[in-house]
Amino acid sequence: MSFELRRMEFLAAGPTAFFAGDADRAEQSDQWISGVVKSELPNGKSLALHQLTVLLRARDLLDGEIERLKRLFDQAEQSL
Repeated sequence: MSFELRRMEFLAAGPTAFFAGDADRAEQSDQWISGVVKSELPNGKSLALHQLTVLLRARDLLDGEIERLKRLFDQAEQSL
């Protein structure tokens, strides 16, 4: 199976939970990611737009953490 968004759940307080993987469940997947992010879209928008917004938000959060870790790594390498 291909890696794709498998499940998205709108939580009562506003955030959205998601699961993407190469199988329907994490236990069956070789690669998967899940999380909870703020969507901040009104409910009347299309499901596809909600899916895109959630995945882009997750990507932005991961990109920010990757950049933070790169800076820490670079600082550690320079101190050697």
